[in-house]
Amino acid sequence: MVQAVAIGPSKFGEALYIAEGLSNRINQLRLPESLPKGMDLSRNVSQPYVESSLFNFGPNTAMTFRGDGTMFVTNGDNLLLIPAGGGRVDPLFNDTNAKSPYQQLSGVTVDRMGNVYVSDSQLGTVTMLPINAQLPNIGLMGYDDAGKK
Repeated sequence: MVQAVAIGPSKFGEALYIAEGLSNRINQLRLPESLPKGMDLSRNVSQPYVESSLFNFGPNTAMTFRGDGTMFVTNGDNLLLIPAGGGRVDPLFNDTNAKSPYQQLSGVTVDRMGNVYVSDSQLGTVTMLPINAQLPNIGLMGYDDAGKK
């Protein structure tokens, strides 16, 4: 079951990234820059990009990319960071030393400076996460209400 899609960079140019709820993975579908005459995308098959037991995709899942290729994925009350090329999934928050201040993240976007903005549908807030506060497993690094509006 597809939960979210986003277009982002890949080593071959642009790709469509697909969050699949049943398989707990994100697939990558390479997008051609142009199609030869008479060719369509019907045989273009997505390939696994990254899998993780942390994935718990639902109707509020959203994805976006930062300029360096880092993918951000909303996942319940957490924001997952996936470095360019996949390979691993790092939560911004963890239950030990960086508890999430959110309840249900439902949107994520990035500005040209690399700051991340998340919306929480339960709290009715939009929060800016400054680029220097986006370290996995550390949370907001002391930013209690980092740009919360």
